[in-house]
Amino acid sequence: MIRTIAICDDDLEDGQRTLRVLRDFEKEMNDVYTITLYDGGRSLLSACHENKIQPDVIFMDIELGDMTGIEITNEINQFLPQCHIVYLTNHIQYATDVYATQHHFFVVKNELPERLFQIREKSLRLERENSECVHILLKNNEQRILEKKNISYLERQGRITHIYTTDEILESKLKLEELELLLGGTPFVRCHVSYIVSFSHIMVYKRTELTIDGNNCIPISRRYQKEVREQFMNWSKQHLF
Repeated sequence: MIRTIAICDDDLEDGQRTLRVLRDFEKEMNDVYTITLYDGGRSLLSACHENKIQPDVIFMDIELGDMTGIEITNEINQFLPQCHIVYLTNHIQYATDVYATQHHFFVVKNELPERLFQIREKSLRLERENSECVHILLKNNEQRILEKKNISYLERQGRITHIYTTDEILESKLKLEELELLLGGTPFVRCHVSYIVSFSHIMVYKRTELTIDGNNCIPISRRYQKEVREQFMNWSKQHLF
């Protein structure tokens, strides 16, 4: 459930307008939100880094005085990968630039009231998907329960599969085929004989490679290119705007 919301907008009038729209929607839905308004990207980043706020959703203006909303989101993607980003702007020319970051909606500011129900439903669906867990047998025969949302990618090296999560790297003797069945499909996809990746952690998608969590480049072999492209298109229609 969405509980904590941040608004990042250096235009005080626009920020207050967004706050009023969210408060009206909160009453309409009988939800309870903690909403904090930030007038710049650096103040929001400082609050997040200092654990003063851990937002479920950020309504992010794109044109800010100190940093662009895209730059801020790039950093937030690194340490709060499950935070849902809703870009707000009056400038439609940014519609392609935002796809360099992991985000969930791109909304023209005056259309926000009409889009909030769709944003809410999508965020709740993503939260349900991300709350799923998987039981994995590790190399030392330890049974671990991992949240799927925290798994970035898996890499097979020799007889060991390395499981890269947001917090640690784990080792399992299970083969990728076995782990592929455990993970249960989307958002996970096989992109190479040695790799399985999570769409949820992709920062950049190219025909022959994926960038995961900002700096890990994963190859897409020719054998898997069509499947990855089709699955990514289907997934992005549901999860990106």
